[in-house]
Amino acid sequence: MVAEQAAAPARHWYEPRGACRDAFLSRASEVLVSGPAGTGKSRALLEKIHIMAMLNPGFRGLLVRKTQASLQSSALVTWRKFVTVEALLASDVEYYGGSAREQGYYYRNGSVVVTGGMDKAPR
Repeated sequence: MVAEQAAAPARHWYEPRGACRDAFLSRASEVLVSGPAGTGKSRALLEKIHIMAMLNPGFRGLLVRKTQASLQSSALVTWRKFVTVEALLASDVEYYGGSAREQGYYYRNGSVVVTGGMDKAPR
């Protein structure tokens, strides 16, 4: 009988470059990144929020855009597809969209990243 080997946990790899690297590594209380589309600005900041939530139990973050629709169709696609994919699969992060709790991503360590658009008032 051959013993089954447990699958190794998926590892997340991200390496920011240029100004995105500066923003990712910054410890300033505010960070502003500007530039053309497709240069990695959003990805760098999403990665930063995710790692802060993973490393700091009880962290509270906010992902917000002008409209809920634009958040859903852009930043949250990157968030789920590239930034948190391994954590979601490992159940280290869970999405919650119900009305009893804030809509967002809840981390096993007690951190939460809330999502929203400025066009939708909280209920």
